Amino acid sequence: KAHPEINTNPREQYLRDNPDINAKLFIFGQANLYTYKSFKEVIKLVEKYNIPIDTLNKTQLAKIPTEKIWGLLDAYNVLPEGSKRTSLRKQFPELDAYLVKTKGYKPVNNNWLKITDDKIFALSEYNKRR
Repeated sequence: KAHPEINTNPREQYLRDNPDINAKLFIFGQANLYTYKSFKEVIKLVEKYNIPIDTLNKTQLAKIPTEKIWGLLDAYNVLPEGSKRTSLRKQFPELDAYLVKTKGYKPVNNNWLKITDDKIFALSEYNKRR
């Protein structure tokens, strides 16, 4: 791994670094969302220009995690596989719920069942506030 940048997709990295552009491209169906900031930009544009949210990529939009979950996913993804990841999922049932619902992971316990979608999905959280 002398050159980790070889495994980096330059387009994806650019969109991660520029959430406003990422949001605009997402609205036009030209990109996935790569950050929570990009999701927030999409919501700003939807509200500013009265874009019907149901015209956007519903499959991806529905899976965008809340800001809290996004931060937990960042922490989770840098942990080695095994007990440290399991421990983090036990500590944060909302992270476990997100992984079960979006990735099909086996739950670490039943606490994830108590978590409502507005606690893990940004769009559900947004719709609840509207």
